[in-house]
Parts: sequence; C-alpha cells; structure tokens
Amino acid sequence: MKLVTVFLLLLMAIACSGQSPMPAPSPAPQPGLPSMPPAPVIPPRDVNVGETIEDVYGDGRTINPGEYQFFVTVPRTGTLTATLTWDPWYLGTVLKLTVAGQAFEPARPAYSPVIGSLPVKAGVRYPIVVSLYGADWLPQDRFQLTTRLEP
Repeated sequence: MKLVTVFLLLLMAIACSGQSPMPAPSPAPQPGLPSMPPAPVIPPRDVNVGETIEDVYGDGRTINPGEYQFFVTVPRTGTLTATLTWDPWYLGTVLKLTVAGQAFEPARPAYSPVIGSLPVKAGVRYPIVVSLYGADWLPQDRFQLTTRLEP
C-alpha cells in the first residue's frame, strides 16, 4: 500500500511541475502529397470557317486535360458563330467554349450545344478554345466544333 501511495504522490508531483516523466514521441514524418502533374500541352490547330472539327476531349486518365486551342482566320467582316457539341451524359463531362477571349458557358438542362457568336473583322486570326467546365469522372469525350461566318 505504501508503494502505491508513493507512486501516486510522485505522479502528482510530476504532473504539477509541468514536466513529463518521459519525452513525448515526436510525430512521424508525413510523406508529402504527390503533386498534380501539369496539364498536357495540346498543340493549337488552324481551322477554316465552315470546317467541322471532330476530336476527343481528354484521355480518360487525366483529371484536367487542358485546353484545346484552335485558330480561325476570317475571310470577311461579319459575325463568327462557333458551335460546340458533345454528349454530356456519356461521362458527365461539361465543356466550355471561348471565342476570342469571350467565354460561353453551357446551360442547363442539356448543356450541349454551346454556341458563341461575335462580330469579326476580315483577315484577323481569332482563337477558339474548348476547355473543361466540370466533370463527374475522368474526361474522354468526343466533341464536334463547327464555325460559320454570317454577313
């Protein structure tokens, strides 16, 4: 009984002094989180007004496959209309269209097509970008991009 009393008194004395009888274990080093790989670089392509581009957005292994860039040089002044279509229900991918820096976002409930129109000048090269707006899964979706020029 004396031994238990002495042990309890010793334990209370240590607790009141703020000192620990044993050093606290140091936390185990945490391995660093893996960094996200950079989005793949997809070379831009030149397209003609009226051409239909068919491609696949993503590879099914990359969370954000990056931007698909196209350039169109318009032969005359008018209104350039770009239309992006795909099946958003295939993998839950939602795409965005940007024409000459102006973003055109998908609208519910169908999401596709996304149509962007803007006035253009003859001989000017305009960028058209297809990019990810949202996804339920790793994208690998076929899309079509068409352009037309109206007077």
